[in-house]
Amino acid sequence: MKKQKTPSSTKSKIQPSEEEKLWAKVYRDTEEWLSQIEFIADELKFFHLLLDKYFIWLNSEKFQGKTKYFLDWLVSLEKKQKSLANELKNQLKEISFHLKSKKELPPQEIRENDLELEVLQEDLVKDFRYLKKEIFQLTEASKDLMRGGHLLGKQKP
Repeated sequence: MKKQKTPSSTKSKIQPSEEEKLWAKVYRDTEEWLSQIEFIADELKFFHLLLDKYFIWLNSEKFQGKTKYFLDWLVSLEKKQKSLANELKNQLKEISFHLKSKKELPPQEIRENDLELEVLQEDLVKDFRYLKKEIFQLTEASKDLMRGGHLLGKQKP
């Protein structure tokens, strides 16, 4: 005959403390931000390829200034992206260490680090989206110029 489980013999689940919940939230947020930042790195590589592909048309007098500006901005965003990705990876290591060691960190310090990284991530995403929109507009304008010139037999370099 099998022994019936009684409430006293059932294993009780240990509930995580508020601090553990806070660490877990910060960890999940940081992982999400890192994922977004790594996606942006791939997109920035694509923009380099896109600008290279349209180089012949973007190198015309009409687009030269904007193209140079966007390339400089692209390089700047790549540096910010790499720096932020490193900070986020370090944050994940730090959180993981604290979770494993049960070392306490004042909640205020956790919130400050979390907020700072969130602001940096949001700023990078905002700048990236704006640059993306501008690059697509520039390449579309160059395609329109190329098509128009081709139709009229006056294609300019």
